[in-house]
Amino acid sequence: MKFFITKIVFFCFIGLGFNTLNAQNPNSVSYQFLSDALIVNENLNAFLLPQISTISYENGSLALSQRNAKKIFADVASISNLYQQNNAFKDVVFIEILVRNQNDNNFSLQLSQLQSFTQLEYVLVTYAYDICSNNQVNCIENNLRSKIVGDSSLTVLYRLDLPR
Repeated sequence: MKFFITKIVFFCFIGLGFNTLNAQNPNSVSYQFLSDALIVNENLNAFLLPQISTISYENGSLALSQRNAKKIFADVASISNLYQQNNAFKDVVFIEILVRNQNDNNFSLQLSQLQSFTQLEYVLVTYAYDICSNNQVNCIENNLRSKIVGDSSLTVLYRLDLPR
């Protein structure tokens, strides 16, 4: 009888361990392709319009700063600017990062260093070159999983915006 109870307790602990391992991390980053056909919520659509108040960094320098900004645009050379303690970032909900070419694709975004972004919900990575070499997006998500580092409950959107 003692052996039987020990087995039951053992298997209960094993089962709890597997459930813990298989449970989704509530702070895991979700990835989603942003296409023209994708219907997104109104809140997200607002960030895709040029009228939203924006802070813009280009080539590592501040290019534009509007009051009460909800969006930040940055090229890869400017990512380090996002890690600075900056009160202007506190209301930002949306960051867009532009990857212009293969050399830019060596970037890394450390989510743990975005400490000034207390309202951040979305990161959009826009590729302005054919990253998958087939005018498709089939390799982008796997690529981004190694570029965006850390746990967060935000959504990473990505798109291909090739010159016509």
